[in-house]
Amino acid sequence: MIDDSSVVIGDVRLADDVGIWPLVVIRGDVHYVQIGARTNIQDGSICMSLINPRTTQMATH
Repeated sequence: MIDDSSVVIGDVRLADDVGIWPLVVIRGDVHYVQIGARTNIQDGSICMSLINPRTTQMATH
């Protein structure tokens, strides 16, 4: 579920049962962002990868 007020751009990999709550921004425009199964990203969070060889990964619940 991705709330209508949230923004997900670029290479963002969402597993099953991920919850993206209101006003969240997830940016995969530099490197990919991977979010594991049954993870939820709460209101107003900002998730992104910066310029480096690593990606942003959030583990499975």
